[in-house]
Amino acid sequence: MKFSAYEVVSDALCMGERVKGGRYKPCSETFRYSQLTGMLKRAFGISEVHAAGFLKSFRIEYLSHTITDRSRDISKVPLRVEFLTDVIGVVYISEGAVPKDHENKFTLRMGAMISKGFGICRLKKIGGIDVEKETTQIGFLNTRLPVRAVEEGELDDLMKDGRPTRFLLDIFGVRRILQPHFGYLADPGPDYGANYILALFEKSKVEAPAFLIR
Repeated sequence: MKFSAYEVVSDALCMGERVKGGRYKPCSETFRYSQLTGMLKRAFGISEVHAAGFLKSFRIEYLSHTITDRSRDISKVPLRVEFLTDVIGVVYISEGAVPKDHENKFTLRMGAMISKGFGICRLKKIGGIDVEKETTQIGFLNTRLPVRAVEEGELDDLMKDGRPTRFLLDIFGVRRILQPHFGYLADPGPDYGANYILALFEKSKVEAPAFLIR
């Protein structure tokens, strides 16, 4: 699989997490596969795309946001939201997924609170990589990738022996999962709903190409 590399710059970005029992919504400090691919599919009307990415630098700030119930003309308890400013990151998008007229530079919106002015991301192409030619190394994953076990026994092999699923190996070149850190990603469906799919999170220790390693 070949990927085009893009630098991502955003003034304010909110990629909220949901923590049970938390008093505010903390912000993800890395890009999710589902978030990136969903953004690209909506923007360009494409059906097949793969993407991974990470943040290089940012500042953490907080916003108190009051939700108003207009039907009863009351304000609910203020919600404390964490967000990132002065964001610089890198995103790898499967080669050929971005239309030719946007291939070198384009702007997209990503994350939460878009109606409040958050989430404008400016992407500029800075190069490309071929996963098959990349040297692998052992380290901690710097993004979030779905496991996508399709064939029978794939998930068992990952759990017992650290063997990657066909998806992780063929698309991203992940060779071994030494210490998995699992979580779930929201995989948007064709309507407004979403399914939650098993994924490797950024604390996973893996053998993979350098662009995926922290």
